[in-house]
Amino acid sequence: MDEILSFIHDILPFFHILALTIVLVKICWVINTKGFDFSAIIISFFRIYNEAELHSSSNKKRFKYMRFNNLSNYYLYIWLFITLLIYVIFLSQK
Repeated sequence: MDEILSFIHDILPFFHILALTIVLVKICWVINTKGFDFSAIIISFFRIYNEAELHSSSNKKRFKYMRFNNLSNYYLYIWLFITLLIYVIFLSQK
């Protein structure tokens, strides 16, 4: 178990870079679709579209945006959980 946690701790900078890239792409995508609306940018990090909303969209660009939004939110939530978990574990060992 220690080897797995150590491995995750070692590759954590890669996950940080990937998360930063996703955040920047997401911000750019929201600005391109909705204009510079600060509240839309913040809300997009908490909005998860369900399957009915995804399939009711007739616009392909909107469908891709909703799918990317869901996947990026899932990644960012998992990234945040793993990051906090690893740092709590490593801080408690000191």
